[in-house]
Amino acid sequence: LVSEHRTTTAMILAKAFVLWALMPHAAAQMGMDPMEGMGGMGGFGSGRRSRDKEAVQVKADVKLIECDACEMAVAQAFRQVEEKRAAAPRGKVTTKPGKRVEKSLFSEADVDEVLGEVCHRRKKGGEWLWYTDLMEVSSSKKPTGDFTFHKGLTKAERKKQDARYLLVAETAEPGKWDHERASLRKACENALESMDIDDLSVALFKGEHESAKSLATYACKELAGVCNKARPEVKPKDRVRDDAPHDAQDSKMIETEQMMQNMEEAGSPMVMQSREDLQDEMREMAEDMGMTPEEMDALMDSYKGGGDEGGDVGEL
Repeated sequence: LVSEHRTTTAMILAKAFVLWALMPHAAAQMGMDPMEGMGGMGGFGSGRRSRDKEAVQVKADVKLIECDACEMAVAQAFRQVEEKRAAAPRGKVTTKPGKRVEKSLFSEADVDEVLGEVCHRRKKGGEWLWYTDLMEVSSSKKPTGDFTFHKGLTKAERKKQDARYLLVAETAEPGKWDHERASLRKACENALESMDIDDLSVALFKGEHESAKSLATYACKELAGVCNKARPEVKPKDRVRDDAPHDAQDSKMIETEQMMQNMEEAGSPMVMQSREDLQDEMREMAEDMGMTPEEMDALMDSYKGGGDEGGDVGEL
């Protein structure tokens, strides 16, 4: 039984490796550059190594941006809900026995969908998170660059002596996912968790506020209470933050992550990984099975050889 299990596992591993080897061809079929693979990521895998590398939030930064994160998330939710309201189809519904009227089919479920996505970087509703950057700003220096702060320094903040603040900048181009965007996502999640989300949902569904700013004030001050105090300073004074550069991210990568998330929710979990990560992961699996590097190479060669003859690859 052990031998049979090992053989079966080896066959699965080998076929997975063939898929990895064929990913450039699949990329070409999808209109992508074969040299770049699937958006430069290489292939499908369990995602184990990718998850190990995924950037995580910096706790000290999260507390500094919760107000900004709340206001930005609620404003995004407002705009997305209004877009759904405007695009909702119309249909006849029964208002009372024997009477049907035509009305918008926009529903509470549409609002719930928006609120469920707004802090999720792999969902369309959370795509705005990629278009941000965290910037440490001194009260004595005016920053310059191609960005717009969600909320710049106030006059009172600029008058403070050598004070440092962490501001959220909105960028024209998306940036690679790093610990700063992870911190903003966490602050976004914290803000929504700190309020009665049903109250926000009702306000969005009924359209109780005429502007995103009005709704954000209500949600972040009255419901969440994260904007009721002065903006916190970066402390201690001698703290040196790990400031991540704003490295541009290809928008195709974001679209691919959204596709992968949708596939996972549909019951087909697949994660895009670099060719190097996927190869390393398969090598680790082989070692766990007790295979030697020579056995692994021989197995891979045998399956790739069979694929060239039109055999096993068609059965993957």
